[in-house]
Amino acid sequence: MVPLTASLLIAVSTVAHAENGCEHAPKPVEECRIVHGRLSASNGTWGAVIWPVGTRRLLAVAGDSEENLYMPQSLRSQLPENFVFGYFTVCPITPFRKGERQVVCVQSATHTVVRKP
Repeated sequence: MVPLTASLLIAVSTVAHAENGCEHAPKPVEECRIVHGRLSASNGTWGAVIWPVGTRRLLAVAGDSEENLYMPQSLRSQLPENFVFGYFTVCPITPFRKGERQVVCVQSATHTVVRKP
């Protein structure tokens, strides 16, 4: 019998550091930081959002268009069908403002787990 946790996992991977999702993004306004969270497609204005685990915040992933988000291609290819949990290196493009989504680019991700919603 397969353990329940194993049956929930679809894939476990590490995104290559050579893929830099912030290469063509606007210049960051703050230091890049690592966020443990869930990346998912978003209905509405933003193409993708990161929910930092344990918070009520959402980080909006910037991009030229919904198809061209500032994140590594290996992450983009997982959306919109899946949630991606992991440690994301995000670089803020807009300053933090309480009550607003902060816009970021995703430089890289490690220890990712892909799951169906």
